[in-house]
Amino acid sequence: MILTNMQAILNESTKNNGNNWAHIQRQNRQILETVLDRFNLNTKRILLLGAGNGNDLPLDFIEKTFDHIEVVDIDKSALNRLLEKVHNKNKFSLKICDFTGLNNYDSLIHKIINETSMIKKGRLIKQLQPSPNLKDLSYDNDIVMNCNFSTQLLMPITPHLVELPPEIGYPINFLSNKIHAKLLFEQIKEHLNPNGILLHSSDTFELSGNKYGVNPAFKPLMSLINNKFDNIYNLVNVDQKEFDKLIEQGLNIIGSLLPSNHKKIYEHLTTFRALWYFKQSPEEFKIYIVFLRVLKLKPRFL
Repeated sequence: MILTNMQAILNESTKNNGNNWAHIQRQNRQILETVLDRFNLNTKRILLLGAGNGNDLPLDFIEKTFDHIEVVDIDKSALNRLLEKVHNKNKFSLKICDFTGLNNYDSLIHKIINETSMIKKGRLIKQLQPSPNLKDLSYDNDIVMNCNFSTQLLMPITPHLVELPPEIGYPINFLSNKIHAKLLFEQIKEHLNPNGILLHSSDTFELSGNKYGVNPAFKPLMSLINNKFDNIYNLVNVDQKEFDKLIEQGLNIIGSLLPSNHKKIYEHLTTFRALWYFKQSPEEFKIYIVFLRVLKLKPRFL
């Protein structure tokens, strides 16, 4: 299947990044520790959606803290690589799942990928009808964590452009919102116990640059820290209102935002932020600002 194969290629390309991503592992551990303590959660069961190779996860901490850990991804090879990094494999269960619900659209996706006209590509994208299905995943979890998969779901069919033109940007956004609405509101809520927490982790803003230039979000984000690269970690402390202004300008990554109707089902308790960099040098770099939103089911859904 096209989406499965392309995601497997992406996971393969980052399979050895564990040591390079120790910084995001530390931040995720600190956030998990804070969430567990602040909200007095049990540590029996955790469901990790989009876990991939596990390079960005504090696997040692998760293994020591939880009794049962279910890791889920579309790529079985990536999950097997994750399992090689843990000590007590008996604590872990692996599940393969397509979060997009688009794996039956191989023929149409092939057309989308190969179509050169952005207008025609956008029209083809509108024909996709996602049907994600999480029924085979574990229930009664203390934490369900979305592991930064949200912005990756449609990468295989998104053109590699610095900025998407409206004729394809709008249908991609619409499709992404439809997928996330079905995942977050029709299904994920069923996999939490009454006191459980949904920790929705998503890379939300990207700063990237190379010898050809920088992405559109770069200058507005840098202005928030007085255009000093040495202050890059201060971005995690910027007032949320400043990020909201950038979101209004469409400078966030496609797929990074919760669907607007999430407020009907979840109470938003707080948001943590983390900084995730892939390569940092004056010549070439890619840095993500990750939002980790802590959500709890509203009483009528318990």
